[in-house]
Amino acid sequence: MSKPIYVSYSAAARFKSCPQKYYLSKRFQDRRISSALPFGKAVEMGVSALLEGKDLQFAQDVFQQHWTQEHLKGNDYRQIFDNLDLQFYASDFDKNLFTHEDEAQLDGWAEELLEERSRSWLEVFDDINTQIKDDREVSDAQLAFYNRVIWSCCRIRGIVMLDAFNREILPQIDLTRKEHFSAQREISMTNEEGDRIVGYIDYVVFMKDHGWVILDLKTAGMSYNMHKIDTSEQLRTYVAAIGDEIGSRKAGYAVLLKKVKLDKVCNKCGAEKQGMAKKCKSEGCDGEYSKATPRGETQLLIKDFKDEELDDILEDYMNVAVAMKNEVNFKNTESCFAFGRKCEYYDHCWKRKQLEEIGHLEPKEKKE
Repeated sequence: MSKPIYVSYSAAARFKSCPQKYYLSKRFQDRRISSALPFGKAVEMGVSALLEGKDLQFAQDVFQQHWTQEHLKGNDYRQIFDNLDLQFYASDFDKNLFTHEDEAQLDGWAEELLEERSRSWLEVFDDINTQIKDDREVSDAQLAFYNRVIWSCCRIRGIVMLDAFNREILPQIDLTRKEHFSAQREISMTNEEGDRIVGYIDYVVFMKDHGWVILDLKTAGMSYNMHKIDTSEQLRTYVAAIGDEIGSRKAGYAVLLKKVKLDKVCNKCGAEKQGMAKKCKSEGCDGEYSKATPRGETQLLIKDFKDEELDDILEDYMNVAVAMKNEVNFKNTESCFAFGRKCEYYDHCWKRKQLEEIGHLEPKEKKE
């Protein structure tokens, strides 16, 4: 009998997407990291604070703390936006989010990093953004400024997203129910041969209209639909693992949308702008619509999974464990450009470059 293996949910998912990528990722990792990862983690920390009963300001402060600094080793930290291996995306940029104070900060950074005194921060950013879009080389200082601008946008987005969660989703959760409540709960499933699949559930909460629900938090640029839940292997895995324990087969997504609406309000009574009017339409008010207030949006999608949807999930993952033990390996060409991005190992698989020669890859540290 072969030795049992321990597989994380993320590793199993990587193997299923492309076994070749799974084996390569055990040896070399991409030093480039999407900014969506630390951003999502920072938002998650803020949401966890709200679910612990903390107020909104506390939760927003927690988010900003985690979105400002990243831990390196020991007592060493650095500003997140100064990590040039962190990939920020122009799709997260929105100049309309900034206040006058924010713009003053950006002008200061343009002068600090690039000695720019004659051009505004926006002119500098637009120039760098054009260079990046045209695949032209930019200096480290230019990239650092570009990162800081988009980081600032994401900081504002995160604050607004937590406000939206606090307004729209939190009131639907009964925080007094603690029997099964958990955050970042480890799950584990084991087969007869001792192979074990482990993963982590974001939250188990008691929803006032649904009872106990396994909730996966998502920060997303676009709205979700029920098809996302119907085809979610991850949610089915979570329900199969702890559904009987919590007495519920319900699971779903709490989606915090990155898109921020900018609603103009009356400068006197605070009423939201109606149509194209410049003057406030509230009775007896002569104020004007001027200040744009950022406002976030959320989605809450929940499904009650049926037994037949869960029957094969354990067997499916254990088949993955068996394939790993037998070192099954092949390239899945459908994963070469998954999510619109070229796989980090593409040049190795298709251009025969040695892993050591690919600039964005670095050897993984061996665990002792």
